[in-house]
Amino acid sequence: MRVVLTIFITQILFFSNCSSVLKNPEYSNDEEDTFSEWGPIEINKTTNYITDKLNDYLKNNTSKPFLEFLKIENKSSEHIDTSLLENELKSKLIKNKITFIDKSKRKDTLKEIELDMKGIVDEKSKIRAGYLLSPSYQLKGEVNDVVRYIGGVKKQLIVINFTLLNIETNAIDWQESKKFSKNYNTSTIGF
Repeated sequence: MRVVLTIFITQILFFSNCSSVLKNPEYSNDEEDTFSEWGPIEINKTTNYITDKLNDYLKNNTSKPFLEFLKIENKSSEHIDTSLLENELKSKLIKNKITFIDKSKRKDTLKEIELDMKGIVDEKSKIRAGYLLSPSYQLKGEVNDVVRYIGGVKKQLIVINFTLLNIETNAIDWQESKKFSKNYNTSTIGF
């Protein structure tokens, strides 16, 4: 009976130590998240930071910019649902009067215009030709990370980078990044 009890207590200590290792990273730069994985805190901080910086840049633009949002690429070792970040960022920028162009809907619009021109559609609801907008910029995002293991500690730097490409000139007119640094113990046994 003692052997079984000793094995049981050892397993409890082992598994409780493993779970605390994964849930208690240390953050630098005043990051407050207590989870080792990417989460809502990182999305919120990234969205707020990038929105503020991009708005500062665009408010000095002499003409109204029209942006095409390209899919954010996840090149990190983390599983990151970039669509959450994309949607949050777009929502905040739209609230700040930034116009996005969705080129994926152009074929549907052109089909409707074609029907309008054939006289099939009621005059009151026709889509007028010549009103489609072209984007003046493409906003591209990328998530990268660097991971090192030093003395039983996993050190990870996650960098979310955004670039604003001027479509007419192919010049990168603006670029900004948000960084998260996480350090957490990777040892599996400790008493």
